[in-house]
Amino acid sequence: MAGLQAVASNSGGVALIDAVNPKTVLQVVAPSNKGIRITRFAVLFDGTSSTAARPVVSCARTSTNGTGTSLNPQKTKGHTGTVTATGFENFTAEPTVAAGSSMYRQPVPPTAGVSVPVDIQLNPGEAFNVRVAANGINATAFIDFEE
Repeated sequence: MAGLQAVASNSGGVALIDAVNPKTVLQVVAPSNKGIRITRFAVLFDGTSSTAARPVVSCARTSTNGTGTSLNPQKTKGHTGTVTATGFENFTAEPTVAAGSSMYRQPVPPTAGVSVPVDIQLNPGEAFNVRVAANGINATAFIDFEE
């Protein structure tokens, strides 16, 4: 880790339509030649009813990426280098989450969201996924990390 700080964030809200099976809202993949450190992730919702069912936010480490739209994480702080990790959103095929690889699972109010500080090391080529199980709301997310 050379101290380059970056963020990956959604380009827009992700429609959530399944309260049982989580949808990957955002993913960051470490470059193939070095690991990265995830320092925070957050998910925000556009729900309008505080009595609606609570979305369940989870995160997981995966070694397969699924099929999503690529996005470019942005440097937020650090030296003059460039961000080499990649990001994905709008998944049409979910990444495979192996048993035991989920690291966080929490119901969250649908009218707010959650911001979670973490210290998760990813090996080269590994992916970190923010996932949500909910129905009838949209979610946006960000992932802060260091390379």
